[in-house]
Amino acid sequence: MPKPDSGQSLRQAAAVQLEQAKIEAHLTLCRKLQNDLVPTLSPPANDYLVWEPRVIKATDGQISGPRYFGEPDDELDGNWHELLEPSNTGVPAEWMHDLGREKEGVQLPEGTYFGVMAVFHNLHCLKHVQRALHPEHYGLDLLEGNEVTEHWDHLNHCLYQLKHAVMCQGDTTLLTMYWHDRMYQPVANWSSPHECINWDRFMDWVVPNSVDVHRDGVLVHPKYGALMKDGEPTALWYKSFRESGFGKLGNEFLHNRPNNTDVQP
Repeated sequence: MPKPDSGQSLRQAAAVQLEQAKIEAHLTLCRKLQNDLVPTLSPPANDYLVWEPRVIKATDGQISGPRYFGEPDDELDGNWHELLEPSNTGVPAEWMHDLGREKEGVQLPEGTYFGVMAVFHNLHCLKHVQRALHPEHYGLDLLEGNEVTEHWDHLNHCLYQLKHAVMCQGDTTLLTMYWHDRMYQPVANWSSPHECINWDRFMDWVVPNSVDVHRDGVLVHPKYGALMKDGEPTALWYKSFRESGFGKLGNEFLHNRPNNTDVQP
């Protein structure tokens, strides 16, 4: 058996170390670029976050409070409206400046900037997943041509967004298992407390800082013009809804705005 070439082994080891150094240098550069492009800032609402333990009951027979999923009706749609009504936020100008986005931002007449907190976008996505499960009720079965593709693109975007949100927040609450008399497999004990924000306290910031973007003169595209005129949506807004996968639902959304204020990009 030939003896190992010590010189070759050293060269291989050096090559591995060099490759590792290149990878680490690349990752360091990526982290630096990310930090340069996306400054780490504390959102204005963070001062209103109060964390508390809470048991989440989400199994049949234990769900209490407003209903958001299941067979759709006026009550369910009203619950979504109430939850999402304050979605659109007026972002303080100084925060946009610190973020370096004041030049690209959509400035509102009162001087703040149009924004939506991710939690409301995620809820908005859950609402559209619920609607996708009941296409006949919401007219989604009437979509035609490119509207169908855009609808599924929008829905897939929402599902990926929710997946990333769940992994980003990384709830490490442990669900222990136990043997149930009527089940062959172990069953989860859902009584483990999660660390949750106090939603009512959070809303103490959200509601006063929410903005009605459906008023005339609030959203005016610098190239295409106003999205609202005389209290009604313009043809431009209808067009944007149809091309964003809402199809004929665009008419319902915009003619029934009191129940559809969660209009987001």
